[in-house]
Amino acid sequence: MSDSKTNKTNAVLNLLNRSAAEKNPILDDKFKEQNIIAEQIEREVKQQPAARPAYTAGVEINVISELISELMPAVLKRFNCCTCDLCKAEMSVEALTRLTSVKVTIRTENDMKAAEELKSRHRRQVIDELIKIVLGRRKLPKHI
Repeated sequence: MSDSKTNKTNAVLNLLNRSAAEKNPILDDKFKEQNIIAEQIEREVKQQPAARPAYTAGVEINVISELISELMPAVLKRFNCCTCDLCKAEMSVEALTRLTSVKVTIRTENDMKAAEELKSRHRRQVIDELIKIVLGRRKLPKHI
């Protein structure tokens, strides 16, 4: 019977027969304690909130740039201009050079409301400038 073939490795057979001098890691108390401690430490690390830096700078946005990217597709479509990426990029650069930047640093909800107010205040100016640029570029051939 000892000559029968089996798919089990020697280590598995030794664990099953308890004939090996090696200790079974599942039954070893020190092994269990080490795993329990490691799991507890891992849980504690996950539960701790990420440390925030003492000074949060916030996010700075350019209101004019956002308005240009929002309004340009509608202006291009309205005046039947080329809408390829190259033309959009050239128009964006031209609009950004013509208009003065308005930057806002957003840290709180109130800052976000102020940015939205600035957007509504400068919307007409950006539309006018985009229309001027489109009228100058309208005669150029379409790429698409």
